[in-house]
Parts: sequence; C-alpha cells; structure tokens
Amino acid sequence: MKALPLATGVGLDHAIAWTVDGPRRVRDLIADARALDGHLPPCGYLLNVCQDRYRFAVGFTAGLLAGKVSLQPSSQSEETLRRVMAEHPDVVCLTDADFDSLDMPQVRFPALPEADPKAVEDIPLIPVDRLAAVLFTSGSTGLPQPHRKTWGKLVQNGRVEAMRLGLTERPH
Repeated sequence: MKALPLATGVGLDHAIAWTVDGPRRVRDLIADARALDGHLPPCGYLLNVCQDRYRFAVGFTAGLLAGKVSLQPSSQSEETLRRVMAEHPDVVCLTDADFDSLDMPQVRFPALPEADPKAVEDIPLIPVDRLAAVLFTSGSTGLPQPHRKTWGKLVQNGRVEAMRLGLTERPH
C-alpha cells in the first residue's frame, strides 16, 4: 500500500507552527497528537472546533494518525450540528473553548504533560487511500454536500498550491 509522510521537506526538528510559548517542531506536533489520541474516546469521526490553530492541527493530526475522519462543515449552526450527528453517529467534538455541541460527546483539549517529543523517531507515513476529512459545501443550492478527501488527495492539493504560491522554488 502506498503511503505519504505526514510532513515533507522538513526534519523532525524544523518549526512547523508558532504558539504563544514559541515555536513548535514537527516532533512536538507528532508527540502532542499521539498524547491527545489517548484522551479521545473510540470514535470514527472528529468534529474539531478548536479556535487555536496549533491545537486544531494537533487534533487533525491525532485523528489522521488514529484513523478518525475529520468532519469540516461550513457552519456550526444547530441545524448543521444535528445533521452531522445524524449522518455520523460516532462523532466526537474536540474543542478548546466553550462550545455548545448539543448532544454530541465533547472533549475539551487537555494539557498534554505526557507528550514526549524525544520519543518521536520518525515522521509517520499515512496510507494515501486513508479517508482524512469530509469537507462540506455551504448548502447554498440545497443541503450541504460532503466531499470526501483522502490523505493522498490532500497532499496532492497541497503540493499544487505550494507550487502556485512559489513555495517550492525558494526556502521559507
């Protein structure tokens, strides 16, 4: 089975994000994602509504590594959340702030003291055919339509965008 790395063109000690505490390296992201997965209940889908971008990335990565599909609706209205729950009964909501997830099980982003970046030895490979996310249209022409994205498709789209932005031609 073909697989692609979680991150390309960088090593484990490259900064991948900036937080109020300073830079976060690739190895920090992986360690945090693995630790977060230990706080998530068994589920097939994750509705990640974290406001902090790094925490959102950790949640997405935790789901990706554990085979939990990220649901990304175009709104967080009550109607949308009810539809998400009806179509994906084993969804869990991950949040880092107060959020009314209705009857959906919710996990508040925890402190992750057990995260051990030193234990991360390599960048994980993800099967290209793994369903990574379901993105939803706005529904302006009717009901929101789901678009299933595999890891391979997300990587392909990211590479095309990086080329269009000139990010592959110069160091950044």
